[in-house]
Order: sequence, then C-alpha cells, then structure tokens
Amino acid sequence: MGHTDDLNKVVDDFMKPKADSLTLTSLVDMIRETIEQSTGTLLSEALGSAPDEKIKEVRIEDMLGALNVDIKNWGTRGSSPGDEAVDRKIVQNYVQSVASSSQSPDDILKALEESFNNLSESKSDRKQGKCDLAKTISTIQLLNTLSAIINQFEPRAAGFIMEAFLAALFPGGAVVGVSDSEGIEDFVVKGPNGDLMYSLKTYAYGKGFDGSRIDLIKSMQASPDNEVIYYIFGKIGGKGDTAVSSIVVHKFIIDESNIVDVMGGQPAYDMTMDYIEKGHARGAGSFKVSKAMYHRFPPIATLTVDNAKLVEIANEHLKDIVQQLIEIQDQFKKVVYDMNLYLATMSGTKAEDFKSDTKVFNQTVQDNVEGDNTCMPPEDIV
Repeated sequence: MGHTDDLNKVVDDFMKPKADSLTLTSLVDMIRETIEQSTGTLLSEALGSAPDEKIKEVRIEDMLGALNVDIKNWGTRGSSPGDEAVDRKIVQNYVQSVASSSQSPDDILKALEESFNNLSESKSDRKQGKCDLAKTISTIQLLNTLSAIINQFEPRAAGFIMEAFLAALFPGGAVVGVSDSEGIEDFVVKGPNGDLMYSLKTYAYGKGFDGSRIDLIKSMQASPDNEVIYYIFGKIGGKGDTAVSSIVVHKFIIDESNIVDVMGGQPAYDMTMDYIEKGHARGAGSFKVSKAMYHRFPPIATLTVDNAKLVEIANEHLKDIVQQLIEIQDQFKKVVYDMNLYLATMSGTKAEDFKSDTKVFNQTVQDNVEGDNTCMPPEDIV
C-alpha cells in the first residue's frame, strides 16, 4: 500500500491550513510570552458561562490548531536533513519533545504512551507544568492527530494517511509508492545498514492478517536484515457510532527464523521460491499470520485516542493557559482577516490596520525566538 496523489483530495477539507490555524513551530514560544503578559482573564469570563460547562466545549483544535494532513509531505523524506517539508518537520519537532533522543520506532511509540500515562496519572503541577509545556502539548497533539486519522476517515484512506504519519513520526521514514515497492512494504525507516521494511495493518483488536507470499519474500530479500517488520494497530472500540478509544500496537518480525511457518510449511515456501526464480509475480498464494502468532509477544504500546479523554487531559494540564491559547488563534485570524481586507480594497486605512496587527503579532514571535529559556511559575505561586 503506497501513497497516491489522489488521496490528498480525500483530506482537502480536513485539517488543511486555515486562516485561523497558527503555524505550530512557534506556538510554544508564543504561549510562554502570552502567559507572562496575561491579565489572568478567566475562561468563564471570556466565554460568558460557568468554567466547567464551557471548557468541555473547547476542542484540542481550538487550543492548538490542527496539524495539516498531507500524505506527500509527511511521507517524503528530504535529500538532506534540512530539506524536509514544513508539515513533516512539525511532526518531527513534536516527536523530539516527547521522545528526546529516542530514534527507534518502538521507543518513540513507548515514549508517547508513557508521556500520556504520566499526564493521566498526575494532577497538573502549575509550577512545573509550564516547564513541561512543550512535552505536554506535543503528546496531546500527536495523539489527537492519530485520533483524527483513525476516527474521521474511512478505513482505506485512514490506512494511507497513517502510513504517511508514521513515516514522519519515525526518523528517516518514507512512504513507499506502489511503483517503487520491492514487494509488501508500506514504508521504510533508515537503519544502520539501509532501509528497513515496514508494513502496517490496522484492524479491530485481535484479528490476524495475510498477504502475498511472493511479495513478502521479495521485501525480505530487499531488506539489509532479510526481514519485514509488521506493526499491527489493534483498534479498541469503533463499533457502531462509537469512536476508537485506543490503539494497541503489536510488532511482528518475519525473518529466516519463522518464514517457513508463516508461509504455511516447507512445501509452500519451496513453491514460492520456485515461482520467484521463474519470474512469476503472482500465483503462489497467500501467507497467514494469526492473532496467536503475534500475541505471543507483549504489545509495544497502547495509545489513547479517545478525544474526550484527550480534551480532559488538555484542560487539566493546560488549564492556566487555555484562554491564552485560544486568544493566540484568534489573533492570528485577525491578522489574516485584516490582510484580506487590505488586498480586497487596497485601502490605506485597512493597510494601517494590517500593519498594526502584524507588528504586534510578529513582535511576540520575535521576542520569544530570542527569548528566555528559563521556566517562570505563575505569579500567584511564586
């Protein structure tokens, strides 16, 4: 399964860059500045209702904006480290905040699970919380993006998008197009000796999977380690009108130690090798991996994608700055709005409005790019 250009049309109306969506690479810096300048306006005052009632109505996207879903940009690695698409860099920056020096896909998934569990099991420490702001926001944003992919797209499109997201999530990852595929791999990740072959299966929890015997052998032969690595994303929930609440990630490696069993026995393996030697692309049948085969190994991670739970955690750990986050989004929207008024009318008055707004907005960003790296607690608990 490789990415195709037409799939980008599926997501054109979902999480595309919007006038009110802030570029997230500068978001954390801007938040820090806003906190220091905040007058302490309560969310209940700003929204005109009781805090608990209105906070529950605030979405993750209202606080943090939404990541731009772009299969091509997520799934394509640059020719050099500095030659990556912005959408891909944003995902990678979030990963660095969550997983710091972790480079392996397994460790990144484990770090994402651990970070969310730590947020779930602890109350917000207002003094320490600001110092962990980047990690908190990164964890929530990455899991919220997973939730959106799993719950808001039909399964086939979600599969393509998920492959691209994982390619951006894992260092050196890249989606493999159909024309470039060696066999069965969906994406590759750079390893010490070359590209490692990965395939993704996203099913209801506990299902087995199958695939072409010939394609499996071809992918193994193209791998520097003579193996194919499967990630099985087992969905919990998602039946009827309910959303998927979590993803249990299992890993299953097919290599020389188990290939005969996976193929269904020595005769099936020998037949497949014979077909490949004769140049046949099809006809050797399918291999099968049962739930029992990959459930012999413990899960790599269990990732929470329950949107209500994510909002709850965001409100708990970002509660001091929920309103400031929303105000940042609104400020960006006003800048773009005034720019369009100017472009539509070429009015000197509108040009001055735009100039004034952009000056304030850009100064906030500039101050924080040059800013202080220390963590200052809220004034009332200093």
